[in-house]
Amino acid sequence: MQYVLFVWAAAFMLSFFEKKSSTKTGGMASTFAFVGVRNAVGVGLALTVSLVLGEGFNFTPTLIVSAFIFGVLVVVDIVNLMYLAKSGVMALVMVCGYAGSIVVSSVVGMLFWNAPVRPIQWLFVAVLLVASYILCDTSKGMYNFNIKTVGMLVIRFVVNGLGSVATGIYAKSGEGNENLFLCASYFFSALVALMVAVILSTSKKRANGEIKNDFKIDKKYMLLGMGSMVATYLINLFTTIAQGVLDPVIFFPLSAVGSITTAALVGAIFFKERFTVKSVIGIVLACASVALINIL
Repeated sequence: MQYVLFVWAAAFMLSFFEKKSSTKTGGMASTFAFVGVRNAVGVGLALTVSLVLGEGFNFTPTLIVSAFIFGVLVVVDIVNLMYLAKSGVMALVMVCGYAGSIVVSSVVGMLFWNAPVRPIQWLFVAVLLVASYILCDTSKGMYNFNIKTVGMLVIRFVVNGLGSVATGIYAKSGEGNENLFLCASYFFSALVALMVAVILSTSKKRANGEIKNDFKIDKKYMLLGMGSMVATYLINLFTTIAQGVLDPVIFFPLSAVGSITTAALVGAIFFKERFTVKSVIGIVLACASVALINIL
């Protein structure tokens, strides 16, 4: 049970660092640089753990391809998240990611992996989408919620779903070195993000006869990114350990409910995202539906 508490604590940290980072976003180049540095820290963490545990470095074709796909999706998701967190409550951002992971991976599982989804599970997926709608309505009263926000929510939904598919492809390969997979994923995401940052920063965008360059790295901004990466890695690490000692039917619902709840608490405690009757209903429905989808 302690691993569930560790995941909740890391999820609390992650929600804080992600929301705080979103308040300091500058131009696109600096945002991609933020993602690059953030995930470079992840490479260091994963390599350190591999060396301590004496794991091998067997980079198979399946690992490389799935890690590259997942790494690119991570870049898209984090950059999108930096702007999305400015215009939506944290609970909504978290719920949207879970909804995408569940729906997209379920559809792919039905079509390609012979993993049918029962009608009762689709019912709770519908409840999860209703909860997302309620939280969207809540965000309208707190932030500049507009059509762009909806577009970013759709991107998060799709990207998180495809990310679950990419990790599922590697998991089904039977190779079983999750830490090496994370290491490769972080490497590719850091490489892609830094390449985009350099391209954006060196492109000549003329405004009023001057070359515009928005590549500015704020040290505090980067420290937030590093904190976010440490929290992300701890979640992945504790999840991997917990899977070996806890029944997934118990662990995953508790983990998901804790992540959604801690995101809501972070928003309320640190960023004045007040609880309303609608937001509480949305959070409760989201937690219940995510838990029941995993249990049933």
